[in-house]
Amino acid sequence: MAREREEEMAEKICEGIWLLGRYSPFGVGVFILENGGEGALLEMPPYQVGAPKPWVDAKKFAVEQDIKIKWILLTHAHIDHTYGFPHFRHAFPKARVVAHRSFLEWYRRSAFDDIFYYEVKEMDLAGEPLFLLHAPKHSPQDLLIIYRGAICTGDWTLGAVPEANPLVSPVEKLRTINRVREFLEKHDYYIHTAFSAHANEFRHNVDFPKLLDEMYDFWKKVP
Repeated sequence: MAREREEEMAEKICEGIWLLGRYSPFGVGVFILENGGEGALLEMPPYQVGAPKPWVDAKKFAVEQDIKIKWILLTHAHIDHTYGFPHFRHAFPKARVVAHRSFLEWYRRSAFDDIFYYEVKEMDLAGEPLFLLHAPKHSPQDLLIIYRGAICTGDWTLGAVPEANPLVSPVEKLRTINRVREFLEKHDYYIHTAFSAHANEFRHNVDFPKLLDEMYDFWKKVP
């Protein structure tokens, strides 16, 4: 069973990014990205009876910190990350749920407020850039969330290790890795922190291009 959310304070991962906790039964994290009173909520997991409810914690944190939640984001469409959908919708009725068109393979169009059809969507929080990058590796719907030099890698495995499932082919994984490289080069973007959606892996002062190289070298050898 996943560790329940700490009762005290949310954990500050880095500037503008807060981890509210990891929620039973799947141990998925809920995060708030914020700047200048505007925020984006990341992940909508379910909860276990008797355990803290993630949407309640998110609402309480947003009210206490005077953060207006503009968007709700997801790293991918698997149910451990999305099963709390109706509860988060009810808790944040004015927030807009944003997703890539690939999510429509799992959900109706009416589930979302904004669907983007290109590989990159650029948004902002009070002027601070926020990027969503479609990057299938763990699943066809994978989105990398990039904000203030930090990247949420969803359920990606990092480095020269296999994925937990075969949902994305090695060829598509290689295309994805190249897409991430191209994004970083085009935007001259430096990643200093990488963290997983399950909040069980945090890499500060990370050499992210090196990790991409390791992943590419691994998957190009896989038939």
